[in-house]
Parts: sequence; C-alpha cells; structure tokens
Amino acid sequence: MLKFMVLIAALICSVVYMTLFWISSPKANRIAQKIQKPFVITSALLLVLYILL
Repeated sequence: MLKFMVLIAALICSVVYMTLFWISSPKANRIAQKIQKPFVITSALLLVLYILL
C-alpha cells in the first residue's frame, strides 16, 4: 500500500512538472524553471524510497 502511494506521488510530481514545462506560456516556463530542482530531488527521493520498499 505504501509503495503504491509513493508511486502515485511520483507520478503526480512528474505530471505537474511536465505540464508546466511543455506549456508554451512564458510564465509557466518560468515557474517550471524555478521548481525544477526541488521536483528533481523529490522525484529522486521517491524513486529511491520505491526501490527500497
């Protein structure tokens, strides 16, 4: 159950980031650039947690 929730959280993070990244709006691109590092770190931590579970 916990592994499933970690996977869902990782997918939500990925979808939010990719949506902001691929929108052609300059404002959305600036937001995506600002949150890029925290999202990458969060995704990496969730991946490690998923592997460990």
